[in-house]
Amino acid sequence: MQAKSSLESKTKLGKTESKMQNLWYFLYTHRKYAFFLLFLAGASAYLTFLVVGENSLEVLLHNREQKNTLQKEVDTLQTENARLQKVLFELKGLEP
Repeated sequence: MQAKSSLESKTKLGKTESKMQNLWYFLYTHRKYAFFLLFLAGASAYLTFLVVGENSLEVLLHNREQKNTLQKEVDTLQTENARLQKVLFELKGLEP
């Protein structure tokens, strides 16, 4: 009885080892494709990070738009400041 179960476990173990050998052989013979797929996955992850990550293209475009908006606001405020200074100097010039 024990001999039979021992034989069955060896057979199962042999099948598992055979499957692993087949898998390793397959990976070894197709290693170019495996490395290419790994490279492709890594490049895809990197490009995805560049497009939607923390320092991404979207953030860059948003910051450029914000810079333009703030520059317009600065120009408007400088013009308003110059106008108000002119009014102030005119009022001071009227006082004795």
